[in-house]
Amino acid sequence: MRLFSKQVTGDQDVSLNSVTSHDIRTPLRSAFRHSVFASTFSLFRTNLLFILLITYVYISPYFVIHHVHISPQQYIRLVLYAPRVPRAYITKSFTERYGMLKPDLLILDADDTLWESARFFERAEEDFLCLVDSLGLDPLRIRTEIHRRDLERLSSTGYGAKPYIDTLQTILDDLPEGASDTARQSFRDIANILINHPVLLMSGVMETLLEIDALGIESVVYTVGEYDHQSSKFNRSGIQKLVNALHVVDSKTPEALQGLLTRYSATPERTVLVGNSPRSDINPALTLGVNAIHLLRDRTWAAEREDYAFPDRVNTIDRFEEIIPVMRRLGILSDPPSFLRADREREADPK
Repeated sequence: MRLFSKQVTGDQDVSLNSVTSHDIRTPLRSAFRHSVFASTFSLFRTNLLFILLITYVYISPYFVIHHVHISPQQYIRLVLYAPRVPRAYITKSFTERYGMLKPDLLILDADDTLWESARFFERAEEDFLCLVDSLGLDPLRIRTEIHRRDLERLSSTGYGAKPYIDTLQTILDDLPEGASDTARQSFRDIANILINHPVLLMSGVMETLLEIDALGIESVVYTVGEYDHQSSKFNRSGIQKLVNALHVVDSKTPEALQGLLTRYSATPERTVLVGNSPRSDINPALTLGVNAIHLLRDRTWAAEREDYAFPDRVNTIDRFEEIIPVMRRLGILSDPPSFLRADREREADPK
Protein backbone atom coordinates (compact mmCIF):
# COMPACT_ATOMS: atom_id res chain seq x y z
CA MET A 1 0.00 0.00 0.00
CA ARG A 2 2.96 2.31 -0.36
CA LEU A 3 1.46 3.82 -3.43
CA PHE A 4 -1.78 4.77 -1.70
CA SER A 5 -0.55 5.71 1.75
CA LYS A 6 1.64 8.34 3.28
CA GLN A 7 3.74 8.47 6.44
CA VAL A 8 2.60 10.71 9.25
CA THR A 9 3.76 11.38 12.75
CA GLY A 10 3.78 8.46 15.13
CA ASP A 11 4.86 6.05 12.40
CA GLN A 12 1.22 5.43 11.61
CA ASP A 13 0.19 4.50 8.07
CA VAL A 14 -2.75 6.35 6.62
CA SER A 15 -4.92 4.24 4.41
CA LEU A 16 -6.30 5.19 1.00
CA ASN A 17 -9.65 6.11 2.52
CA SER A 18 -8.01 8.79 4.65
CA VAL A 19 -6.27 10.46 1.65
CA THR A 20 -8.48 13.26 0.33
CA SER A 21 -9.10 13.75 -3.38
CA HIS A 22 -7.56 17.20 -3.01
CA ASP A 23 -4.20 15.60 -2.19
CA ILE A 24 -4.17 13.84 -5.55
CA ARG A 25 -5.92 16.33 -7.91
CA THR A 26 -4.07 19.47 -6.86
CA PRO A 27 -0.65 18.48 -8.16
CA LEU A 28 -2.24 17.00 -11.29
CA ARG A 29 -4.20 20.18 -11.98
CA SER A 30 -1.15 22.34 -11.37
CA ALA A 31 0.96 20.21 -13.65
CA PHE A 32 -1.69 20.34 -16.35
CA ARG A 33 -1.99 24.12 -16.18
CA HIS A 34 1.75 24.53 -16.27
CA SER A 35 1.98 22.18 -19.23
CA VAL A 36 -0.73 24.02 -21.25
CA PHE A 37 0.76 27.45 -20.50
CA ALA A 38 4.25 26.32 -21.32
CA SER A 39 3.13 24.67 -24.55
CA THR A 40 1.17 27.75 -25.65
CA PHE A 41 4.01 30.13 -24.84
CA SER A 42 6.52 27.86 -26.54
CA LEU A 43 4.34 27.58 -29.64
CA PHE A 44 3.91 31.38 -29.81
CA ARG A 45 7.61 32.00 -29.21
CA THR A 46 8.81 29.52 -31.79
CA ASN A 47 6.30 30.77 -34.37
CA LEU A 48 6.61 34.50 -33.67
CA LEU A 49 8.69 35.06 -36.75
CA PHE A 50 6.14 33.18 -38.84
CA ILE A 51 3.27 35.24 -37.38
CA LEU A 52 5.09 38.50 -38.14
CA LEU A 53 5.82 37.28 -41.66
CA ILE A 54 2.15 36.45 -42.28
CA THR A 55 1.14 39.89 -41.00
CA TYR A 56 3.73 41.54 -43.22
CA VAL A 57 2.63 39.63 -46.32
CA TYR A 58 -1.13 39.79 -45.89
CA ILE A 59 -1.70 43.16 -44.20
CA SER A 60 0.79 45.52 -45.82
CA PRO A 61 -0.28 44.69 -49.41
CA TYR A 62 -3.73 46.09 -48.63
CA PHE A 63 -2.31 49.53 -47.87
CA VAL A 64 0.07 49.55 -50.81
CA ILE A 65 -2.02 47.91 -53.53
CA HIS A 66 -5.30 49.58 -52.50
CA HIS A 67 -3.91 53.09 -52.06
CA VAL A 68 -1.31 52.98 -54.84
CA HIS A 69 -2.06 51.90 -58.38
CA ILE A 70 0.25 48.88 -58.60
CA SER A 71 -0.29 45.23 -59.39
CA PRO A 72 0.48 42.36 -56.99
CA GLN A 73 3.53 41.57 -59.13
CA GLN A 74 4.77 45.12 -58.67
CA TYR A 75 4.15 44.79 -54.94
CA ILE A 76 6.53 41.83 -54.86
CA ARG A 77 9.19 44.12 -56.31
CA LEU A 78 8.36 46.66 -53.60
CA VAL A 79 8.88 43.99 -50.93
CA LEU A 80 12.26 43.19 -52.43
CA TYR A 81 13.18 46.81 -51.87
CA ALA A 82 11.94 46.66 -48.27
CA PRO A 83 15.40 47.27 -46.72
CA ARG A 84 15.39 50.69 -48.41
CA VAL A 85 11.73 51.47 -47.74
CA PRO A 86 10.32 52.60 -44.36
CA ARG A 87 7.92 50.02 -42.97
CA ALA A 88 5.18 52.63 -42.35
CA TYR A 89 3.70 52.42 -45.82
CA ILE A 90 0.87 54.84 -45.21
CA THR A 91 2.87 57.63 -43.57
CA LYS A 92 3.30 60.98 -45.28
CA SER A 93 7.08 60.62 -45.29
CA PHE A 94 6.81 57.43 -47.33
CA THR A 95 4.39 58.92 -49.86
CA GLU A 96 6.55 62.00 -50.28
CA ARG A 97 9.75 60.02 -50.64
CA TYR A 98 8.40 57.46 -53.07
CA GLY A 99 6.17 59.64 -55.23
CA MET A 100 2.76 58.81 -53.80
CA LEU A 101 1.55 62.32 -53.08
CA LYS A 102 -2.11 62.85 -53.86
CA PRO A 103 -4.61 65.70 -53.49
CA ASP A 104 -6.68 66.14 -50.36
CA LEU A 105 -9.85 66.15 -52.45
CA LEU A 106 -10.88 65.94 -56.09
CA ILE A 107 -14.17 67.74 -56.81
CA LEU A 108 -15.97 66.79 -60.03
CA ASP A 109 -18.81 68.68 -61.66
CA ALA A 110 -21.54 66.42 -63.02
CA ASP A 111 -23.53 67.86 -65.93
CA ASP A 112 -21.44 68.18 -69.11
CA THR A 113 -18.33 67.13 -67.18
CA LEU A 114 -19.10 63.53 -66.21
CA TRP A 115 -22.15 63.02 -68.42
CA GLU A 116 -24.06 64.72 -71.21
CA SER A 117 -26.67 67.26 -70.15
CA ALA A 118 -26.83 70.33 -72.40
CA ARG A 119 -27.49 68.07 -75.39
CA PHE A 120 -30.81 66.96 -73.89
CA PHE A 121 -31.85 70.49 -72.92
CA GLU A 122 -31.20 71.56 -76.51
CA ARG A 123 -33.30 68.69 -77.82
CA ALA A 124 -36.15 69.58 -75.47
CA GLU A 125 -36.00 73.18 -76.65
CA GLU A 126 -36.01 72.15 -80.30
CA ASP A 127 -38.98 69.84 -79.71
CA PHE A 128 -40.83 72.66 -77.94
CA LEU A 129 -40.14 75.06 -80.81
CA CYS A 130 -41.53 72.49 -83.24
CA LEU A 131 -44.61 72.29 -81.05
CA VAL A 132 -45.24 76.06 -81.01
CA ASP A 133 -44.47 76.22 -84.73
CA SER A 134 -47.30 73.73 -85.30
CA LEU A 135 -49.53 76.10 -83.31
CA GLY A 136 -48.77 78.96 -85.71
CA LEU A 137 -46.19 80.85 -83.61
CA ASP A 138 -42.76 82.17 -84.68
CA PRO A 139 -40.08 79.77 -83.37
CA LEU A 140 -37.34 82.44 -83.38
CA ARG A 141 -39.40 84.81 -81.26
CA ILE A 142 -40.32 82.00 -78.87
CA ARG A 143 -36.66 80.97 -78.54
CA THR A 144 -35.71 84.51 -77.53
CA GLU A 145 -38.54 84.53 -75.00
CA ILE A 146 -37.43 81.19 -73.55
CA HIS A 147 -33.90 82.46 -72.95
CA ARG A 148 -35.13 85.72 -71.43
CA ARG A 149 -37.47 84.00 -68.98
CA ASP A 150 -34.92 81.33 -68.20
CA LEU A 151 -32.39 83.92 -67.07
CA GLU A 152 -35.01 85.85 -65.10
CA ARG A 153 -36.16 82.85 -63.08
CA LEU A 154 -32.59 81.66 -62.36
CA SER A 155 -32.17 83.75 -59.20
CA SER A 156 -35.45 82.50 -57.73
CA THR A 157 -35.80 78.90 -58.91
CA GLY A 158 -32.16 77.92 -59.41
CA TYR A 159 -30.80 75.39 -61.86
CA GLY A 160 -32.37 72.17 -63.01
CA ALA A 161 -34.58 70.44 -65.50
CA LYS A 162 -37.84 71.06 -63.63
CA PRO A 163 -37.41 74.86 -63.42
CA TYR A 164 -36.60 74.87 -67.13
CA ILE A 165 -39.74 72.87 -67.85
CA ASP A 166 -41.72 75.38 -65.78
CA THR A 167 -40.35 78.15 -68.02
CA LEU A 168 -41.62 76.34 -71.11
CA GLN A 169 -44.94 75.72 -69.36
CA THR A 170 -45.49 79.45 -68.73
CA ILE A 171 -44.94 80.19 -72.42
CA LEU A 172 -47.45 77.52 -73.37
CA ASP A 173 -49.95 78.89 -70.86
CA ASP A 174 -49.55 82.43 -72.25
CA LEU A 175 -50.69 81.47 -75.75
CA PRO A 176 -53.51 83.83 -76.85
CA GLU A 177 -55.92 81.05 -77.71
CA GLY A 178 -54.54 78.53 -75.26
CA ALA A 179 -53.17 75.10 -76.10
CA SER A 180 -55.22 72.13 -77.15
CA ASP A 181 -55.26 68.88 -75.18
CA THR A 182 -53.12 67.30 -77.87
CA ALA A 183 -50.53 70.09 -77.60
CA ARG A 184 -50.44 69.76 -73.83
CA GLN A 185 -49.94 66.01 -74.05
CA SER A 186 -47.08 66.61 -76.48
CA PHE A 187 -45.55 69.04 -74.00
CA ARG A 188 -45.81 66.47 -71.20
CA ASP A 189 -43.99 63.98 -73.42
CA ILE A 190 -41.21 66.53 -74.07
CA ALA A 191 -40.88 67.19 -70.34
CA ASN A 192 -40.79 63.48 -69.50
CA ILE A 193 -38.00 62.84 -72.00
CA LEU A 194 -35.91 65.63 -70.49
CA ILE A 195 -36.41 64.43 -66.92
CA ASN A 196 -35.67 60.79 -67.72
CA HIS A 197 -33.06 61.16 -70.42
CA PRO A 198 -30.38 58.44 -70.56
CA VAL A 199 -27.14 59.03 -68.68
CA LEU A 200 -24.35 59.13 -71.26
CA LEU A 201 -20.89 59.34 -69.71
CA MET A 202 -18.40 61.59 -71.44
CA SER A 203 -15.52 59.96 -73.27
CA GLY A 204 -12.79 58.69 -70.94
CA VAL A 205 -14.76 59.23 -67.72
CA MET A 206 -15.06 55.61 -66.61
CA GLU A 207 -11.45 54.73 -67.35
CA THR A 208 -10.14 57.84 -65.60
CA LEU A 209 -12.33 57.34 -62.52
CA LEU A 210 -11.13 53.75 -62.26
CA GLU A 211 -7.53 54.97 -62.19
CA ILE A 212 -8.35 57.77 -59.73
CA ASP A 213 -10.01 55.24 -57.43
CA ALA A 214 -7.03 52.89 -57.73
CA LEU A 215 -4.72 55.76 -56.75
CA GLY A 216 -6.72 56.16 -53.54
CA ILE A 217 -7.73 59.75 -54.31
CA GLU A 218 -10.81 60.94 -52.42
CA SER A 219 -13.26 62.32 -54.98
CA VAL A 220 -16.79 63.74 -54.81
CA VAL A 221 -19.40 64.76 -57.37
CA TYR A 222 -20.48 68.38 -56.81
CA THR A 223 -23.45 69.69 -58.77
CA VAL A 224 -26.52 71.95 -58.75
CA GLY A 225 -30.20 71.26 -59.39
CA GLU A 226 -32.94 69.21 -57.78
CA TYR A 227 -31.56 66.46 -55.58
CA ASP A 228 -34.01 63.81 -56.87
CA HIS A 229 -33.12 64.46 -60.49
CA GLN A 230 -29.36 64.61 -59.93
CA SER A 231 -29.28 61.58 -57.63
CA SER A 232 -31.27 59.63 -60.21
CA LYS A 233 -28.66 60.38 -62.87
CA PHE A 234 -25.87 59.61 -60.41
CA ASN A 235 -27.36 56.23 -59.51
CA ARG A 236 -27.85 55.36 -63.18
CA SER A 237 -24.36 56.46 -64.20
CA GLY A 238 -22.51 53.44 -62.83
CA ILE A 239 -19.83 55.52 -61.08
CA GLN A 240 -21.24 55.32 -57.52
CA LYS A 241 -18.51 52.95 -56.30
CA LEU A 242 -15.72 55.02 -57.85
CA VAL A 243 -16.40 58.28 -55.99
CA ASN A 244 -16.92 58.97 -52.30
CA ALA A 245 -20.16 60.96 -52.38
CA LEU A 246 -22.64 63.11 -54.29
CA HIS A 247 -23.27 66.70 -53.15
CA VAL A 248 -26.12 68.72 -54.65
CA VAL A 249 -26.37 72.43 -53.83
CA ASP A 250 -28.79 75.18 -54.83
CA SER A 251 -26.02 77.34 -56.26
CA LYS A 252 -22.28 76.92 -56.68
CA THR A 253 -20.89 79.85 -54.75
CA PRO A 254 -17.51 80.31 -53.03
CA GLU A 255 -19.34 79.83 -49.71
CA ALA A 256 -20.82 76.50 -50.83
CA LEU A 257 -17.42 75.34 -52.05
CA GLN A 258 -15.77 76.38 -48.80
CA GLY A 259 -18.32 74.33 -46.91
CA LEU A 260 -17.33 71.30 -48.96
CA LEU A 261 -13.63 71.83 -48.22
CA THR A 262 -14.36 72.18 -44.52
CA ARG A 263 -16.44 69.02 -44.50
CA TYR A 264 -13.54 66.99 -45.93
CA SER A 265 -10.78 68.87 -44.06
CA ALA A 266 -9.22 69.73 -47.41
CA THR A 267 -6.83 72.62 -47.98
CA PRO A 268 -7.45 74.77 -51.10
CA GLU A 269 -3.90 74.43 -52.41
CA ARG A 270 -4.17 70.63 -52.31
CA THR A 271 -7.70 70.44 -53.71
CA VAL A 272 -8.61 70.11 -57.39
CA LEU A 273 -11.92 71.08 -58.99
CA VAL A 274 -12.88 69.96 -62.50
CA GLY A 275 -15.81 71.53 -64.34
CA ASN A 276 -17.04 72.96 -67.61
CA SER A 277 -18.61 76.20 -66.35
CA PRO A 278 -16.46 79.32 -65.81
CA ARG A 279 -19.19 80.95 -63.73
CA SER A 280 -20.22 78.07 -61.45
CA ASP A 281 -17.10 75.88 -61.37
CA ILE A 282 -13.90 77.70 -62.23
CA ASN A 283 -14.27 81.18 -60.72
CA PRO A 284 -15.50 80.04 -57.26
CA ALA A 285 -12.52 77.67 -57.14
CA LEU A 286 -10.09 80.41 -58.17
CA THR A 287 -11.56 82.73 -55.52
CA LEU A 288 -10.70 80.22 -52.78
CA GLY A 289 -7.29 79.29 -54.18
CA VAL A 290 -8.41 75.84 -55.30
CA ASN A 291 -6.67 74.32 -58.32
CA ALA A 292 -9.17 74.72 -61.18
CA ILE A 293 -9.27 72.51 -64.28
CA HIS A 294 -11.63 73.76 -66.99
CA LEU A 295 -12.97 71.02 -69.25
CA LEU A 296 -13.71 72.89 -72.47
CA ARG A 297 -17.07 72.09 -74.03
CA ASP A 298 -18.79 73.41 -77.16
CA ARG A 299 -22.13 73.34 -75.35
CA THR A 300 -22.03 75.88 -72.54
CA TRP A 301 -25.18 77.66 -71.42
CA ALA A 302 -25.03 81.42 -72.02
CA ALA A 303 -25.61 82.14 -68.32
CA GLU A 304 -22.51 80.10 -67.42
CA ARG A 305 -20.11 81.99 -69.69
CA GLU A 306 -17.86 84.36 -67.81
CA ASP A 307 -14.28 85.65 -67.93
CA TYR A 308 -11.82 83.91 -65.65
CA ALA A 309 -11.20 85.68 -62.35
CA PHE A 310 -7.49 84.72 -62.52
CA PRO A 311 -6.68 83.56 -66.09
CA ASP A 312 -3.07 82.61 -65.30
CA ARG A 313 -4.20 80.05 -62.72
CA VAL A 314 -6.63 78.14 -64.94
CA ASN A 315 -5.71 74.76 -66.38
CA THR A 316 -7.70 73.89 -69.52
CA ILE A 317 -8.21 70.42 -70.93
CA ASP A 318 -10.10 69.03 -73.92
CA ARG A 319 -10.58 65.48 -72.64
CA PHE A 320 -11.50 64.11 -69.23
CA GLU A 321 -8.56 61.69 -69.20
CA GLU A 322 -6.14 64.65 -69.07
CA ILE A 323 -7.02 65.26 -65.40
CA ILE A 324 -4.37 62.93 -63.97
CA PRO A 325 -1.48 64.35 -66.07
CA VAL A 326 -2.51 67.89 -65.08
CA MET A 327 -2.53 66.98 -61.37
CA ARG A 328 0.96 65.55 -61.76
CA ARG A 329 2.12 68.65 -63.57
CA LEU A 330 0.79 70.78 -60.72
CA GLY A 331 2.79 68.71 -58.22
CA ILE A 332 -0.34 67.56 -56.39
CA LEU A 333 -0.10 63.98 -57.63
CA SER A 334 3.39 62.52 -57.91
CA ASP A 335 4.62 59.87 -60.28
CA PRO A 336 4.99 56.31 -58.99
CA PRO A 337 8.44 55.20 -57.73
CA SER A 338 10.96 54.65 -60.52
CA PHE A 339 11.12 50.89 -60.03
CA LEU A 340 7.31 50.70 -60.30
CA ARG A 341 7.28 52.92 -63.39
CA ALA A 342 9.73 50.53 -65.04
CA ASP A 343 7.30 47.67 -64.43
CA ARG A 344 4.42 49.67 -65.91
CA GLU A 345 6.40 50.54 -69.00
CA ARG A 346 7.24 46.89 -69.54
CA GLU A 347 3.59 45.91 -69.09
CA ALA A 348 2.47 48.61 -71.54
CA ASP A 349 5.12 47.57 -74.10
CA PRO A 350 5.82 43.85 -73.70
CA LYS A 351 8.32 43.98 -76.58
